[in-house]
Amino acid sequence: MADLTTYHAPGDAGPDPMFLMIQRAATDPTFDMEKFQMLLNEYRHERTTKARREFNEAMAATQAAIGPVLRDKKNTHLGNRYATLDAMLDAILPIASANGLNVRFGSATSGQPGWQCVSCIISKGDHTETLTLEAPVVSPPMSSGGRTQMTPIQAVGSTTTYLKRYLVSNAFALRTAETGTAHDDDDGEGTRQTTQRQPAQPEAKAPAQPAAKEYDHTAYTAAFRRRLHGCKTEAAILELLAIPDIKAWLAAAPLRIQGDVDEMIRKKREILAKDAAPAAGEVSEDPPALVGLLARIENATEAELNEMPTTPSFNEAMLNLTFPQQDRIDQAVKERGALLDKLKAEASNA
Repeated sequence: MADLTTYHAPGDAGPDPMFLMIQRAATDPTFDMEKFQMLLNEYRHERTTKARREFNEAMAATQAAIGPVLRDKKNTHLGNRYATLDAMLDAILPIASANGLNVRFGSATSGQPGWQCVSCIISKGDHTETLTLEAPVVSPPMSSGGRTQMTPIQAVGSTTTYLKRYLVSNAFALRTAETGTAHDDDDGEGTRQTTQRQPAQPEAKAPAQPAAKEYDHTAYTAAFRRRLHGCKTEAAILELLAIPDIKAWLAAAPLRIQGDVDEMIRKKREILAKDAAPAAGEVSEDPPALVGLLARIENATEAELNEMPTTPSFNEAMLNLTFPQQDRIDQAVKERGALLDKLKAEASNA
């Protein structure tokens, strides 16, 4: 009989039930392969759906936490300012990484001669999304002395950097901001034909003070709730509250929002304390989900015990239990399996 004692709650280490089913299929000649194939297809579908949902949630939380990116460089040709690739990545990567997102770039062969193709690959767990953009490599411009201002390789590098900027901007819906202006900028190239350049301000003029950042408190609250839900320890809660963007948001949030966040944190700490109570020797009343699972295991046949971890009702009930309660289920499965093995051995020896 397959050993179900290695079943673990989602997020815990160890082999999952499908691995045990595969192990049994490889050693048991009477195993129903048709039924196993159906279970395997359903398992793959659930994993794919779960991975896509977790990716979308992480992307939403990341976008909600990223503020406008400062236009940190001036276009010497047009005099307008734009956000460099470094500024964009500095704003994106720490928040994306905190939400479990991996961001990287790749390249591919373009179907058009003289064009450069760049891709931005964003992944979380088993789900990956790829955005691709391509553009012609512009011939290096000539200086007044008749020499090129950059080498052909530098021209390729410039085009690659340009494509990366627009890929990450599109992927994370970035906004840019500049002191004293409310307009986004794309190096100034898109406004050359439609906007007349304003005369430069005297250097001695004091720069305007940056406007206070405006927050979408509804989006921030939803993102904070999702991330708080994933905290498993008090240290994780403190680490979440120490993130600079979250600290700045809470400092600027209305008292009502601050009160809602305090209440969320209080409830989360109550849940963590309840999970830790059995480990400290405290007695708690068994919830109906735990009682029901223990009853199913106590009366389960060998076949029912083997298939139990693959049923939606079993997994849903397990998700509603604390970690110590899940350990009790694991132990009950182990004891029931040992009893069934003993009874089978006694029957064969009779």
